[in-house]
Amino acid sequence: MFTPPEHLSVTEWADKYRIMSSEETSRPGAWDTNTVPYMKFIMDCFCSDSIEEIVWLKCTQIGGTEAMLNMVGYSISQNPSRIMYVLPDDDLIEQFSELRLQKMIRNCPDLVSRVNSRNSSDLIRFNGGFLVFASSRSPSALASWSVPILFLDEIDKFPIFAGKEASPIKLASERQKNWPIRKTFMCSTPTLKTGNIYAAYEGTDVRYRYYVPCPHCGKSQTLDFANVKWPKNEDGHSDKTTVRYSAYYECPYCKGRIDDRQKMQMQRQGQ
Repeated sequence: MFTPPEHLSVTEWADKYRIMSSEETSRPGAWDTNTVPYMKFIMDCFCSDSIEEIVWLKCTQIGGTEAMLNMVGYSISQNPSRIMYVLPDDDLIEQFSELRLQKMIRNCPDLVSRVNSRNSSDLIRFNGGFLVFASSRSPSALASWSVPILFLDEIDKFPIFAGKEASPIKLASERQKNWPIRKTFMCSTPTLKTGNIYAAYEGTDVRYRYYVPCPHCGKSQTLDFANVKWPKNEDGHSDKTTVRYSAYYECPYCKGRIDDRQKMQMQRQGQ
C-alpha cells in the first residue's frame, strides 16, 4: 500500500506493460516502441508539465490512435485524473470504446487492477478518476465535465460548429479552464490547409519533423512523396502491378536507391 509509484514515461510504461492481441494488430505481443521510433518523442512530451498542448499532423496508418491509447493507459496507471476523449461522432464512440480502449485494458494486467469492472461504452471509471467519451457533434456532452486531460482524435472530421454552439474544439478546451496543470493532445490526418489540424499545427510555438539518414550517404532528410520513383513505359505510364512491386525511394542528395529493407534501420536512426 505504501510503495511509491513508479516514475515512468509514456514510452517506458507502454514497453513494460502494454500487451497487444491478434485482434488489435498484425504483430501481437508486447508493445515495442522500437518498431515505431518516431512515436517516442511525441508520446514522452505528454509527461512534461511544461508542455500544455501537443498537435500531431500525421499521415494515415502510422499509429496515431495507438499513441493516444498509450497516453490514456499511462494516465490511468501513473497519473490518474479526469480525462475527456472526443471523437467525430457517436457511432465511433461505441466502436472505439469496445474494440480499442476496453480491449487494451483487458489485455493489460496493470490497468485491469485499476479500472472499475462496471463501465459503460462512454464512461470508464478507474482509481483516482474517469474517462468520458464525447462526440464533436454534441454540445451538451462537450460541456458536461471539467477535465484537465483532453484528447481530440481526427479533428479534421469535426464539424465547424457543434450544433448552434461554438467550435467543438473550443467547447472542449473550455472544460480545462479551472485546472492549473492541463494537457491537450490532438491529432488528425489533414484534409485542407484551412482544416482544424493544419491550423492547430501552424499555431504551435515549436514545430518538429522526423529526419532519417540516407543509408548510402548518411544525409538527414524528411521523406517526401516527390522522391518516390518507379519504372515507366515508353509512353510515360505504368500499370499498378509495376508500381506496387517496383517503386522505391530516391535520396535527393546522392540519388541512391532506398527500399523497404532499409526503412526500419533509417527510422531507428532518425531524430
